[in-house]
Amino acid sequence: MDSSEVIERLKQVFDVNKDSELAEALGKHRNFVYALRQRDSVPYDECARVAHETGASLDWLILGRGRKSLSEPAVEDSSDPRVGRLIEFFGASTQSFQPDEIAWMEQQIRRAIPEYDDYLHKAQQEGAGDE
Repeated sequence: MDSSEVIERLKQVFDVNKDSELAEALGKHRNFVYALRQRDSVPYDECARVAHETGASLDWLILGRGRKSLSEPAVEDSSDPRVGRLIEFFGASTQSFQPDEIAWMEQQIRRAIPEYDDYLHKAQQEGAGDE
């Protein structure tokens, strides 16, 4: 994980451009962000605090995946409410499934939706896949 990417996402949350502005928004010394970059250190504690205080998604802040904000709709411009229900269900329920159950569900989706393999291939190329 690249600390620079996390730092850039934190800047987006606070709508700032400079490292010193981010440090100020976090209530830290102006060299705080510079030190993070030098050590290639991800500020997990700060990310957790920012997520809690602003409603930003911790997954998005740290991993760059998912929605930027927990208040953003899961599905934009979907004319079919079933899509939103499926996304919400899987997003809220994944921690209650065992890894073999998740693998089985993904296999079923692959069989039913051929485009899913294309999606996985593209995600792997972008570094977001975990196969």
